[in-house]
Formats: sequence, structure tokens, C-alpha cells
Amino acid sequence: MILMIVCVSVIYCCIQADPKGCGIKVREWLMTFSVIYFSRGIFQMGKIVVVRYAQSCQLYYDIGSFIITNGALIYWLIYGYD
Repeated sequence: MILMIVCVSVIYCCIQADPKGCGIKVREWLMTFSVIYFSRGIFQMGKIVVVRYAQSCQLYYDIGSFIITNGALIYWLIYGYD
């Protein structure tokens, strides 16, 4: 979580320092990519609650979090390529 906050803050400060940039929205793409990438940690923290209180749903939670995070990363990589 701390690493995500640091990465997004640094990229955001770079955007504010030079808002014109080079015309290619690389910094915005990187900021979104790092938020999606580091959101995997949020799902892991949620897994603690699932394991503690709803252990029978652990498999479904793992499958759902895997599909959501990796699906979002794949979509964002394809979008960034275009």
C-alpha cells in the first residue's frame, strides 16, 4: 500500500510540474497501471477477512480477485498498446 501511494504521488507530482508533457499520455497510463498493479495488495488484505470469517468462500474469492486484477491489467496493457 505504501509503495502504491509513493508511486502514484511521484507520478502525480511529475504531471503537476510539467502538465504539457510530450503529448503522449505515458504518465497517466503509468499511474493507472500502478494503481491496478498495487490493488492486488488490497485484495490480499481482503483475503484475511475472508479466511477468518468465511473460509468456505476462500476459493471463490481467490478466483474472483485473480480474474478482476489480471483482467484489468491485460485490458490496460492492450489499451496502452493502442
